[in-house]
Amino acid sequence: MTCSILGVVFLIVFKAFHYSSLPYFFAIFFGIGYAATAALPPLITADFFEGQGYGGIFGAIMLTNGLGGAFGAWFGGFVHDLTGSYLLVFVIVIACACFSSLTIWKAAPRKIRLVPGKSKR
Repeated sequence: MTCSILGVVFLIVFKAFHYSSLPYFFAIFFGIGYAATAALPPLITADFFEGQGYGGIFGAIMLTNGLGGAFGAWFGGFVHDLTGSYLLVFVIVIACACFSSLTIWKAAPRKIRLVPGKSKR
C-alpha cells in the first residue's frame, strides 16, 4: 500500500511541478503496489474464512470489489466535474488505502494457523 500511496503522491506533485519523469514514477510505484496486492485477496480471505463457505465469501468480496471499482471510476469523474481537479479524488484514494491497511492489520490473526498435515517445529 505504501508504494500505491507513493504513486498517487507523485500524481499530486505532478500538478504543481510538471516534471516529465513524475508520471513514470507514478506508473512504477503504483504498479508495484498494485502487483504486490493482486495476489493477497484470496490468501487473506482464506486465512479468515477457511472451510466450505470460502468460495461464496470470496465471490461476494470480489463482486463488491468490482462494483467498488466501477463506482470509483464514476465517482472520480463526478468529483472532477464538480471541482475541476482530481486532487480531492487523490486524497480520498490515499485515505482509502490507509483505511484498508488499518482494517487488515486490525483483523489479522495474531498467531500462525497450522496448515492441515503440517507439524509444528
